[in-house]
Amino acid sequence: MSRPWHSLTIEEAIKELNSSIRGLSSEEAKRRLSKYGLNEVEVKPAKTPIKIFLNQFKNILIIALLAAIALSMFLGRIYESIAIAAIVGIAVMLGFAQEYKAEKTIEALRRQAPSYAKVLRDGSTVKINVLELVPGDIVLFEAGDKIPADLRLIESHGLMIDESILTGESVPVAKDSNVILPPEAPIYERVNMAYMGTYAVNGRGVGLVVATGLSTELGKIARLVKKAEEETEAHKAIEKLGRKLVSLFAILCAIFFIHGALTGGNVIDMLIAAIALAVAAIPEGLPAAVTIALALGVRRMASRNVIVRKLSAIQSMGPLTIICTDKTGTLTKNEMTVKSIWLPGIGLIGKPIQQRAESLILLLKASALCHNANLLENKWSGDPTDLALIDLAEKNGIDVRSLMAKCPRLSEIPFDPKLKLMAVLCRLNAKNILIVKGAPETIIEKCSAMLTPNGREPLKPELKREMIDAYQMMAARGERVLALAYKEPVEQAKSLINELKELTFIGFVGLMDPPREGVHEAVKACHQAGIKILMLTGDNPTTAKAIAHE
Repeated sequence: MSRPWHSLTIEEAIKELNSSIRGLSSEEAKRRLSKYGLNEVEVKPAKTPIKIFLNQFKNILIIALLAAIALSMFLGRIYESIAIAAIVGIAVMLGFAQEYKAEKTIEALRRQAPSYAKVLRDGSTVKINVLELVPGDIVLFEAGDKIPADLRLIESHGLMIDESILTGESVPVAKDSNVILPPEAPIYERVNMAYMGTYAVNGRGVGLVVATGLSTELGKIARLVKKAEEETEAHKAIEKLGRKLVSLFAILCAIFFIHGALTGGNVIDMLIAAIALAVAAIPEGLPAAVTIALALGVRRMASRNVIVRKLSAIQSMGPLTIICTDKTGTLTKNEMTVKSIWLPGIGLIGKPIQQRAESLILLLKASALCHNANLLENKWSGDPTDLALIDLAEKNGIDVRSLMAKCPRLSEIPFDPKLKLMAVLCRLNAKNILIVKGAPETIIEKCSAMLTPNGREPLKPELKREMIDAYQMMAARGERVLALAYKEPVEQAKSLINELKELTFIGFVGLMDPPREGVHEAVKACHQAGIKILMLTGDNPTTAKAIAHE
């Protein structure tokens, strides 16, 4: 299933998987499920409490102490054997408690896949458990759905997908099912594909399942953890020390026994004495001391929201000198936020917004009306950019739901990656108004006027140059810049595409994925500890530098 599906036509992909536009039959789906297995990316089962408990005994010092317990009992030293057993019990239970707690926490974080998916089976739409998806299935999805498998898109209607889980980029990708790409195209350029674990934030789509489970792109990442876990330096050092001590004690006891036997001592007495020496020489307090020291380190890490799965991993943090970290969702919140606004005749407005100019009010209303977000259980969902604009409007006195009810949408042009814009025709103030938002360079070229504090003014060349300079200045600060414009009145019967000219420019909105709370302090603490932080991102250098500076 490792074909370059993005380089095949829809018909070729369907034929390659022996499927059809009506989907698979129930019988064929069952056969493929037995062939390909469940659609899950879990590479190994979670550790059971018994396995975690038994793993505590994979330590040569613990094994040596168990032998010491047996030898002490053999020699009749009951109290000594009980004392050693108590020490072993403390070390084992401390290790078990910490690793069991970490395992339960990690298990809670593993729930990435959606529960159900809508598919075509026997020509009808049915809802099935995502675990039962197989290559060849036809999946239907819409805004708000998580993609349940790797899909070659068959249909895409205003479809935009958040692929940050795979690419690290918080800006959704506009999809086009009709595009054919070269085999070497990287994931972030495959606009005719949708990948497991990503989110549809706008529009709807239909896709052909081309890979499930560990064969998906997400599964390939998960397979990396299937490799045997390397022992930490602390674990290696303790094991090495344990082997040396056991070997040394064995040699000394053997010498003691042989010397005693050769010098006329009773063989049985010499054997008992040698065993007693071995028991006395084993450092029974060492495993407990090491476990307690590591457990204290784990507790400190937990207070800083760091999950430590193995106690011995704590020591590996000691010699750390460089941390390589992803930007989106790690250093940043992975949610777009309006950083600034630029209005003609007013200039750059930061936050909080104090201005109340007519152009600002119109910009806020345009932000509240020109979007395709959905309100689900009193919470907006959709494209992160749309959500940021809605948030801007609501925080500045606009009741978005009420405004949308008062200004019904008459028509729209969903976001088009070729046009680089979105447009809606609404009824506002008893007039039909066309609101447009999109890439600054695209919107500016379609404008013939601008809204200033003095009203609507013609867009002269020098004013146009000023707008472009403002846009470039905002972009240089690492902001993603959107332009908003309008046109009124507009006849409803006319084609909106033909109305995308002689617009009136309203302003620019600069958006940014802001740093997480506490990131500044964490980076500062690392620098003070002599640790260098490297940020990994696919953003352009200007944006990356701006985030790094913040």
